[in-house]
Amino acid sequence: MKTLVTLLLITCMFSALFGSIGIPNDKLHIIKNYRLKNWDSSKTDLNLTARGDIDNSVVESKSLYLGLTPIYERTMETETMQTNIFNTANGILDISNRETSSTEIDKRDIYLDDGFLSTSKMYFSGESYYTVQLNLDINYYNKHTDDGISLVKDKNMLVEGQVFLGVGTGRIYKVSSVIRALRINERMKKIGKGSLSDDEIDKIAYLISKEDDYSSFYSRPDKYLWGDIAKSSGGKLDQLSVYVYEYLKEAMFENIGYRAQGHTLEIGLMLYDSHQKREYDSVETEGDMFMLGPQLRFSYYNNITTSFQVSVDYDAAVTFILEPDLIMDKSFNNNLSFMTLYNITDRLLLANELQYTYSLQNDDFFADDRVTISEFSIGSYLNYMILDKVDLYFDFNLSNMDTDNFNPDYVQNLYKFETSVSTGIKIYLFDRIYRGR
Repeated sequence: MKTLVTLLLITCMFSALFGSIGIPNDKLHIIKNYRLKNWDSSKTDLNLTARGDIDNSVVESKSLYLGLTPIYERTMETETMQTNIFNTANGILDISNRETSSTEIDKRDIYLDDGFLSTSKMYFSGESYYTVQLNLDINYYNKHTDDGISLVKDKNMLVEGQVFLGVGTGRIYKVSSVIRALRINERMKKIGKGSLSDDEIDKIAYLISKEDDYSSFYSRPDKYLWGDIAKSSGGKLDQLSVYVYEYLKEAMFENIGYRAQGHTLEIGLMLYDSHQKREYDSVETEGDMFMLGPQLRFSYYNNITTSFQVSVDYDAAVTFILEPDLIMDKSFNNNLSFMTLYNITDRLLLANELQYTYSLQNDDFFADDRVTISEFSIGSYLNYMILDKVDLYFDFNLSNMDTDNFNPDYVQNLYKFETSVSTGIKIYLFDRIYRGR
């Protein structure tokens, strides 16, 4: 049965590969030169995720993961201002079984969290801007672990707030709507409807970027959106048949990932505050932490071809921990990630990510009892669009973490290596919102 399902899946993917609609690179300049003059849009989604994991890196482990994720995103942009609001919540049930040579451990974990992120950039001269970012996270979990001998309960509530105030240069434009307009253009050419000019593609991309506004004003939003798209096509899309309309509309659902163009460089002050309350095996603990320090951030997105995008993110920060009871009162953290997105077909998306994190902790970075933590990870994510709002995905991750503690009173080194492979189905009930992998 497993062999039959595997062969059926491979057949479906290769069918999509040879029946796909590509984008020629002679239109790449439209993506690179696209500029949003005045944009205000919002998206709402509710994702259902089911995943089964098998991890044999240390012990044999099997788990079932069920997740419900409501998401809201709003973007407002003019020549002098960019504002993005993103809120996501998660409800997760994770049931797992781990077997060693001597024990079998059953776990039932419930996770609830809500994350709010608001970023505003006010441009004061060319591509120079002031920026304010607010990040608020609320995390709760309730874990039950049964090893056949005892039952351990673990409850935790963590509230975190972070503010970044700084200045920066550069601008990143979201170009997903341009990609979709180019997809429509290719489908038009395939059915003999002619080709859109660069100006017409820009106009249609602008309409697609405001797709959600049509849903807010009209009871039949597709009718009015495609009516305006037809007007912007120079008469090429007048009097569409139902078949042609449905064929062109498919381009609005293709899994293209998060597509952007441009770069930003920022420097500023980061402030962080958190409160945690935990109950572990009937023992309660509670604590607060406040940190601040300078931070440097860099982001870069570039579409090498119309189907291939690379991105780089880097941030470095020196943080001063203002808690007298802690041994470590200062830390240096930096994180570098490199990611590629490749549309193999109009239904098949491949994302690869390489990430490196280095952390140095102590009241004196050059002291003999300093602690260094380095972590390297690589991941690959393959997403296949089965239906307009149903995706099948495969996820592979490999990571290792190396901790060096130079204090002779503690463990000298800790090395951890993990691999994981997972597969699952995502159901988008409203809009497709892509945030990384």
